[in-house]
Amino acid sequence: MIAPADPGLATLDRSGEPWLGHAHGLGTVRVYADGRYDVEPAEGADARAAETLEHGWAELLGHIRLGRRIVGGTVMLAPDAADSLLVSGGMTEQSQACVLLAERGWRRVSDGFTPIDTTTPLRAYRRGGPWLVPRRLGLDSDLLDGRRIRPGATAQEVPTPPVPESVPLRARVLVSEHEATTGEPVPVLAEVSGRRRMGVQFQAFADRFVGGAADPARVMADDLAISSLPLSTLQWPALYLAPRDERLAAVDALVDWWRGLNP
Repeated sequence: MIAPADPGLATLDRSGEPWLGHAHGLGTVRVYADGRYDVEPAEGADARAAETLEHGWAELLGHIRLGRRIVGGTVMLAPDAADSLLVSGGMTEQSQACVLLAERGWRRVSDGFTPIDTTTPLRAYRRGGPWLVPRRLGLDSDLLDGRRIRPGATAQEVPTPPVPESVPLRARVLVSEHEATTGEPVPVLAEVSGRRRMGVQFQAFADRFVGGAADPARVMADDLAISSLPLSTLQWPALYLAPRDERLAAVDALVDWWRGLNP
């Protein structure tokens, strides 16, 4: 939640210093030009209101104030490497893929929305708070125990070890659900090149950002910088229908592509 669309739920005043946001029922955030922020839970808010305000809103606004782009997707840091991969797509599909990567030693840098510095080389920034995935993920994994993060919540937490504050961003992948048909077989993974890259760019990134919205040249420069990354599309087995082996095979294809990239 960065630029709330419904003023009945939340408001964000950017007219002065600091930026002042108010989320009804949760509390208030103040975000300063140097990226610092304060959160103040509302009276009577639940015990996790401060964490929700901090990691769901104030932290991202702090990155925006520092000139970073916020893109939709989960960033995973490869094992025994300094580089990371941006995984975009439907929340369930990308969550399944990233949990299976985590089983292989990959670590979550940021999930849901990721702050990116678009100067060269591109860097992805860590988001604090827990790594949350849909509670009914449709995937068996030792990393998942199905417990809600709070009563009534629709998300569960995946335990992850810490990562550096920021890491180089090396490549990106768009994960989309695919149901097998009797027609021409579809490659599990395909690298995207040429004019298709910009089309997939807008599919992959559900961008939510405030800082550069009034500067079209800045937005275009950011898009071009991000589109310079190697990009692939990953056909993900239909949710709840495919056996685990098919999902593992899709991750195998993704990891093979990753290993084949030039550092």
